[in-house]
Amino acid sequence: MTEKDIDRLMSKYYEGLTDEREEDMLLRYFSSGDVPENMAADRDFFIALHGCGKAAGVPEGLERRMEERIDSWSQATTEPEMRPERGPAPKPTLTARLCRSCGMAASVAAVALLGAYLHSRNPVNAADRAKLAQARTALTEFSNTLNKGFDKMEEARKKTKEINKSIDKCLRLINTDKQ
Repeated sequence: MTEKDIDRLMSKYYEGLTDEREEDMLLRYFSSGDVPENMAADRDFFIALHGCGKAAGVPEGLERRMEERIDSWSQATTEPEMRPERGPAPKPTLTARLCRSCGMAASVAAVALLGAYLHSRNPVNAADRAKLAQARTALTEFSNTLNKGFDKMEEARKKTKEINKSIDKCLRLINTDKQ
């Protein structure tokens, strides 16, 4: 493949007009290591987007955690169901409201970014592509850190629930001993 062919394919790629076969050709070319210095930024950008770099991929257990979060959000947004032993279900917790707020803020940010991108539609130069690849890496690290924080909050919630059950049990024992 000549450098002109790669330039043509990259232009087509940036406009979203490549098919899988052409993207595979670009992936093979950039993965080969035999890339001219003037295309290094294109290579870094392409490899970063296609997950061929250092630490790309979906974190282990992410799908399960996302399903659990979505299920808990959907339960929190439905009308309170009656629980025979305790009455109506409690209001959503601070964590659930925080997750919902973060989700809404992320959605608004994503729509705003998409609108800004579609509005500008200027060709992206090599320096900007490298910056975009760095931004993607930073966002991935931020997402992983945020997930760790949510996991810690979930652990704390579970421990608090266990402690509350123990306290309730002790109080019930004390009340039965007094009678």
